[in-house]
Amino acid sequence: MTYADANNINGIGDLFTYANSVTGDLFGGLALLSLYFIILIFLYLRGEETENCFLAAGFITAISAVLLRVASIITNDGYLFMAICAVVIPIIVILWKKR
Repeated sequence: MTYADANNINGIGDLFTYANSVTGDLFGGLALLSLYFIILIFLYLRGEETENCFLAAGFITAISAVLLRVASIITNDGYLFMAICAVVIPIIVILWKKR
């Protein structure tokens, strides 16, 4: 298997784009998934409520997904949809528990 030449990397954006092309569009999605779990575990270990941990992690991941999509680092819209679902589902759960 032959990969593209990595000589024309001039910044972090080019590096992310190259890594995403080499991994077959998995780099952006796995970066978002890693970010989500790191924030989730960090907030959970701080003693925050579980619903709030999921909501905050999803919100920060969704904002990151939008920024990465605008920068064309994420080319698969499924990752953006999953990040938005990571915000909407905890909101629904929190509102349902308050009833």
